[in-house]
Amino acid sequence: KGGAWGFKLDSLSKLTGTKTTDGKSTLLHYIASLLEKQAKQRGDEESDAVVLLRQMPSAEAAARVVWADEGAEVNALMNSLKQVSGLVETDTIPAFKESLGAFHERASAAADELSKAHTAADEACT
Repeated sequence: KGGAWGFKLDSLSKLTGTKTTDGKSTLLHYIASLLEKQAKQRGDEESDAVVLLRQMPSAEAAARVVWADEGAEVNALMNSLKQVSGLVETDTIPAFKESLGAFHERASAAADELSKAHTAADEACT
């Protein structure tokens, strides 16, 4: 709307899927070389892409994360904790119940925080 321009972050992953006719490079390679040329024309030592990567050091690692897989991992963790809860409730050995119960309390608190953080991140990106 208005004069705003830009792109969605999820479209960046599609840049590697668009290949040149010879199949040796991608649209991402082309954009990187174009940014490098522009930087040289301006007399800059680094392109905007390099500066951005330095400003966002976690971007490279984040690009390798498949968000749907992360959600599945959080759900699997929560389901595992439900199983632990069931074990704590049904076991008859007091020392086991005490030990596993203490673990379950700590793990559940950490898992709840993780789940909240994941939900907040998910909502912020949609």
